[in-house]
Amino acid sequence: MAKKVLCVMLAVAMVFGSLAVTSFAAVDYKDLIDRTFLSGRVKTNMTEVPETADDEAILQENLLYWDEEVQTAYNAAETNEDYEALYNLMSTPAVLDGVSFDDVWYAHRDESYGQVSVRYVADKLNAEAGERITVNVYLTTNFYTPSAAIGIEFDKNLVDIETISQSLVTFSGWNVVSKNTNYGFLANGTDVRSKIWPESMRNKTAYANKGLAQIYLAANTNNAYGNYAKKFNDDLVCSATFIVKDSAPSGAAITFTAPTDGDWKSEDFFAYYENSSSLFGFERVTENAYPYKVVDEMTFCDHVYTVKGCSLSAGDVAYADYTAYNLAVEKYTKLVNKAGTYTVDSWTAFKNAATADLDKNLTVDDQRIVNDATAAIEAAYEGLRVKGITEANVVGAPALNTNANIKFVVAGSPSIIRIVDTEDRSNTITIFREDASVTKEDGYETWYTTLFVEKAMATYTAYAKYSDGYSMNSATLKVVSSDYEDLTIHTMKVCDMFKGDGSTSCTNNGRVTIGKHNIIFTTSTDVYKIQFVNEYGNTWTYCAATKGICTDEGTERTWNVTLNFYQDGPWKLTVRTRSIKTSFISGVGDDLNAYVIT
Repeated sequence: MAKKVLCVMLAVAMVFGSLAVTSFAAVDYKDLIDRTFLSGRVKTNMTEVPETADDEAILQENLLYWDEEVQTAYNAAETNEDYEALYNLMSTPAVLDGVSFDDVWYAHRDESYGQVSVRYVADKLNAEAGERITVNVYLTTNFYTPSAAIGIEFDKNLVDIETISQSLVTFSGWNVVSKNTNYGFLANGTDVRSKIWPESMRNKTAYANKGLAQIYLAANTNNAYGNYAKKFNDDLVCSATFIVKDSAPSGAAITFTAPTDGDWKSEDFFAYYENSSSLFGFERVTENAYPYKVVDEMTFCDHVYTVKGCSLSAGDVAYADYTAYNLAVEKYTKLVNKAGTYTVDSWTAFKNAATADLDKNLTVDDQRIVNDATAAIEAAYEGLRVKGITEANVVGAPALNTNANIKFVVAGSPSIIRIVDTEDRSNTITIFREDASVTKEDGYETWYTTLFVEKAMATYTAYAKYSDGYSMNSATLKVVSSDYEDLTIHTMKVCDMFKGDGSTSCTNNGRVTIGKHNIIFTTSTDVYKIQFVNEYGNTWTYCAATKGICTDEGTERTWNVTLNFYQDGPWKLTVRTRSIKTSFISGVGDDLNAYVIT
């Protein structure tokens, strides 16, 4: 489903200034990405890209709000060219109804990591004509926000809104500013109950009898508590009071909930925005600090919200509880724009369960019908299968120049599996479905095939191709022959080595005092000798056969050797290893760089 945009409170603020790049200075695209897309911006100057990027923890947090393609590319990028391609990808504007949102909304943004739960709790189960109903509003978020807009939808034929309380905020330093559009009043006394929906929305059935109350939460930046932004944890933020109308029919269900994605279409968002303001949105900032460093604004159309509505009856009829059912359907709503991620069969089953017709006015006598529909949706949700390869293994330990038996486990039914050599990406092997032995079970397929072993060890990335293209959910296939010997240095630590300021220890690049120091290595048990070589060709060699030097645990060997740093000044030592069968080889681990002091 195309991503729908409600409105962008930061529409001007989020326009990222274009950067003029000349051929006279190289652009550090990693830094440009970190500053432009992954760092917060001071709210008072949102058009300016910050001069320095945020801390790594904040960058990684904000990366979670981009889709898997961007996350994978960011974490895999190594060269400036890689980051340049990623910058261009992240800059791709979103297109909605043929309109390109350049520098405002990005095609690869994915706000579904952000989670908001809004819970409405009514103070009674039944209400008579003229009776007041108080609805408490509770809020939970998994990100910091200094301001939020929450909507409450209600049926104008059944209730009239009376007040929205500003006194129930249970935390210091925040204000509640209530605003009720279409049917209500402003907190400052301005009556807007005659306000109507925009013309483009007014004649639609979905809005015919609907009223919408808005509640704005805003941190007080002048407070003494430091609560400039907040992560909410089921906090009671306000309450709204409604009066049951005399004309409300007996037994009618009075429901209070938030706007849902299915109620609103893109043309409605813009029409509403022109006549009012944000409907249901949250500013997301990097931390509880002022001035705010704003990252973005999320709306309910980003599929990030779990809304727990409440309902009661105007008479004596007891209606079935749809709470669990609505939450189950919400799971479908949140995933609609990611349908292509899942296998066709599993997504079709989930869609059919979530969109099946269900009477929304069943009584408690028919609760079983609601429960069964809920269980069907939950079962289909648990049965969703993400496209891609979940397992890639070699069966047994093949010898060089023989065929290895390979096993792949994939979700769904791809037509091709392609493996790519990680050391030589031009070396690709394509396995067609008809050339493999394929079995099926519980939405997965197991492919058995063979692969010629031409290297002692090779690592491949395996991808599956479906009718709509390759899935990026890959798996690593490591082919290790029975002749392979692991001669790499797994870890190396020079005991008593420290950094230049003397504040913290380090492993193989720092300072040591003149004299003897222990060095601890870990290797595989294939390593028989370790040798240091300096720039003058001098060597220091250690053998596993020497008593007391090594201890073995399984296939892991720990070395504890002594090296005499007999001369002050810089020491640069290359590490080499050999097995019983081989000569010494280099490139097995990091160099040892020590500056010896007296």
